[in-house]
Amino acid sequence: MKKLLALILALIMLCACAALEEPFPEPPEINEPGSNGPSVPVNSKPENEEEETVLPENAELIGSLGEDKIFAVESSKEVRPFRFFDEDGRQYLEDAEIVAYELFDSEGNKILPHPVEDYDFSEPGEMGNDDQYLLVCSYKGDRYVYNQENGYILVSHEKAGPTGEYLNGFEVAEYSWGAENAERGRGLLNSDGSVFVEPIFYRIEAPFDDRIRLYYGVYPIDIDMMATEIIDLEGNVICDEYNAIYFYFIEDGSYIGVGYNSSNNEVKCRDKNGELYEEGYWLVDKDGNKISTKYGSAETQRVTFMGDILSPEEIFIIKTIDGETIEIPIKEIAIKE
Repeated sequence: MKKLLALILALIMLCACAALEEPFPEPPEINEPGSNGPSVPVNSKPENEEEETVLPENAELIGSLGEDKIFAVESSKEVRPFRFFDEDGRQYLEDAEIVAYELFDSEGNKILPHPVEDYDFSEPGEMGNDDQYLLVCSYKGDRYVYNQENGYILVSHEKAGPTGEYLNGFEVAEYSWGAENAERGRGLLNSDGSVFVEPIFYRIEAPFDDRIRLYYGVYPIDIDMMATEIIDLEGNVICDEYNAIYFYFIEDGSYIGVGYNSSNNEVKCRDKNGELYEEGYWLVDKDGNKISTKYGSAETQRVTFMGDILSPEEIFIIKTIDGETIEIPIKEIAIKE
């Protein structure tokens, strides 16, 4: 019996020793703040958060529109024909280096989907703008107007090129040489799309089936800053003597032409010798040829607008150089083609 107890006791001790030889399981790693243990990278930004924008270092402040500051960064340069005016106010084309810019807000966000070559700001209260903050710009002949509200919404886009309007068989084309509306030039295209008249004139009209009238000037809204050319259907300049030529059309198909020239006009009209044309008013034919003596003024008795058709019985008023006023029925001086 004693031997049996001794054997059991020995077996118990042997099992205990074997259990002590098994290693204890290691505790799981816990990365406490500040611990030196390994860590798993964590994305601190929400998935939908955009990358932070930064204003480019070379951005230049070009002005403010409402509460927005607008910056420009040069994006490209290219050489191409551009419209210029000489010292007499006559337009011409010449190759020039054109610089384009990207526009940014103060946080570095692009505010337009395209570059600009020229820009202008229009705030409420300015002429033709009652209640909007507008950014006006041009790029490669196109003119754009954006409303600042809700992130610069496109209000209008006037494209360069054909307009679908025709004069004497030629299609009118337009091109914006700058952001201002007055800088939008008009020209004419042949039926094959080639250029007949470069789009450098501010207005083009066809008063007769075989004549075209071209207006030019540095600021065409004012009569004292404009001049006129008349060309035929081959592009030949028939007359460039006057600051303005007016044609009044009568019910019976006749017309009255008045040519006006002023030495005080901002746009100068010169002859082939470089001398200024004489100042005054004349009755003229459709080619600008004088058919009267010089007058101090010559006009209709009432205010007329483009497209108005006059009665032969209406009165035309002429003031002579001596100051005499002559009232004469239109039918007595009108030209019948």
